[in-house]
Amino acid sequence: MDPRASSDSLFNLVTVLSRAMDMVSPLVMGHHKRTAWFAVNLAEKMGLRGKWIKEILFSALLHDIGAFSLQERLDTLQFEFENPHHHACLGYSLLKDLEFFSQEAKIILAHHTWWNPEREEEIGGALVPVASHVIHLADRVAILLGDQPPASGSVGVVLDAVTARNGTVFMPEAVDALRELSSEEGFWPGAFQPDLEGQLRLRIDPRLLDTGPVDLEPLARVLARIIDYRSHYTATHSAGVAAVSEILAGYLGFSAKNIKTMKIAGYLHDLGKLAIPAEILEKSGTLDQEEYHRVQDHVVQTRRLLEKVPELGFGIRWASEHHERLNGSGYPEHSAGDDIAFGSRVVAMADIFAAITEDRPYRKGLDRKQALRLLRRLTREKFLDPEIFQAVEDNFEELSRTRIRAQADCLEDYRFRLECFDEMESREFPASENL
Repeated sequence: MDPRASSDSLFNLVTVLSRAMDMVSPLVMGHHKRTAWFAVNLAEKMGLRGKWIKEILFSALLHDIGAFSLQERLDTLQFEFENPHHHACLGYSLLKDLEFFSQEAKIILAHHTWWNPEREEEIGGALVPVASHVIHLADRVAILLGDQPPASGSVGVVLDAVTARNGTVFMPEAVDALRELSSEEGFWPGAFQPDLEGQLRLRIDPRLLDTGPVDLEPLARVLARIIDYRSHYTATHSAGVAAVSEILAGYLGFSAKNIKTMKIAGYLHDLGKLAIPAEILEKSGTLDQEEYHRVQDHVVQTRRLLEKVPELGFGIRWASEHHERLNGSGYPEHSAGDDIAFGSRVVAMADIFAAITEDRPYRKGLDRKQALRLLRRLTREKFLDPEIFQAVEDNFEELSRTRIRAQADCLEDYRFRLECFDEMESREFPASENL
């Protein structure tokens, strides 16, 4: 299949990423969807329609995309917390270069900005989007309610907390809309309905989703950055795997379409790691049994998430089978031999090649002789495919140059974002804004 997504599938991709981010802990499960529910209802009550609803929905589903660690996510669950703009700025920097998320990036950047008309609400020389204020209130309402349908009295607690900050922290029009909605049947329990994603999808004008196919590669590249930037140990790993997968596929005779799909599979092979706390990914000591099983489960989560985007075609299987081994010793299915797709074997080789040759903070990468010795042994023990190993051995230098170049570009981007968004944060947001 052509690795391009319809705009309708773009909605699926947003919900996939939103769901993956919330899988990091039961304490945050469903938070993005509940925030989206409140935001869309507030927006409609305020008279917003059309593209406003689409942008608010997408922004709400992704609003905490810049909170990489579990602790950062837990911090956002506090009604009042220090440095709220940190993750907003990083989320903006990750999304701003994607044409189809450019407006959502601006909304996310300001989604913790206090209502302050005396300062003319300027962020970077532009007015704070109304959508940012809507999501700010919706997010805090979702925090106050928690993960259970409201019990008797809890709605009053929410309204009291919001009213106390009306006109100083929260936009008055948004607060008025919340008050009106609070008496409507279905508003509060609607945030906890089983098919919440489906209900949210129905709130978007279908014509706004019919904008033609969307190239998945740029989005996959951003998703890879989100996956990798959560750990400085693997800050460029997926970029290396994607580059090696792409060039290997060319050596092995894949079609142009499947070469592109292979590259996307390389970018997304660790998507399920979004559900693993960065604290586990960066643990210096040995993982305990529970932590080890959680890391192994990332391939299962990768498949479940990517199955929501059928346009990926073979790429779904190639990405999610990369830990299977020809001798049946891999996981999660312990598949063996021909039961493992050839494309999956390519990603498996690219994953290991990148992992052993790239530098990590705790060790240097292997040189040509060391790497080939290890890969030859793994091939002899039927972990890896001999045909693919031969392609690696014949083209090692070019593969290494390709990996190094791709990871150097990614590392430059990584450092730029981490160094620059702090400057943007201090420039755009007063230190007093800690809600």
